[in-house]
Amino acid sequence: MFYKQILRMGGKLFLGNHLKANIIAAVTTVVFISGVRVGLVSRVRFGDSCEAAVAELFKDLPKSKNHRLLVVDAGIATRQQFAAASDKDALLGRLRINSKLCCAPPPRPSQPGPGRPRKHGEILHPGWDSPEIPPDEDITAMHLKGELRLRRWQQLHFEDVADTVLDVVRIDHPDYEKPLLLATIARELTRVC
Repeated sequence: MFYKQILRMGGKLFLGNHLKANIIAAVTTVVFISGVRVGLVSRVRFGDSCEAAVAELFKDLPKSKNHRLLVVDAGIATRQQFAAASDKDALLGRLRINSKLCCAPPPRPSQPGPGRPRKHGEILHPGWDSPEIPPDEDITAMHLKGELRLRRWQQLHFEDVADTVLDVVRIDHPDYEKPLLLATIARELTRVC
């Protein structure tokens, strides 16, 4: 009975062995109440996929006069969301494991030759077992179940969104088979942990 009530509230009810649920994206504001950090849900949107729910949420995001950090976790941030982010509305989001990013191009020589300057440098696949480019920051710590490793690359961008500069962090945790990839345009963050 309780399950049926929840499913009706979500707008879809499927009987039998096949159950379909809505995917939800929520805006949570973090506030301090009596010295305790609390997350208050202020806005919720539905979608057929994580990406669709997050896209609906971004479309209806309220304006703010203050600087804020928008975090997209399970919805996996898209290139368009990173491109639309700004210093005022910075974005921290999860990348797909098969992401391909470009490094900054090498500096132009003092006597440049003919042609346009390059937009892209070397290619980096941060989700590969052995990424091609050494990280700018590499931190290893012991965890109860093994070694925890954080690697950070700075000044990266997507090939088709070269103007949006990202910092990327790869987290290898002993509890998970695949690494977690995070990217942000909030490059003033000085440490990854």
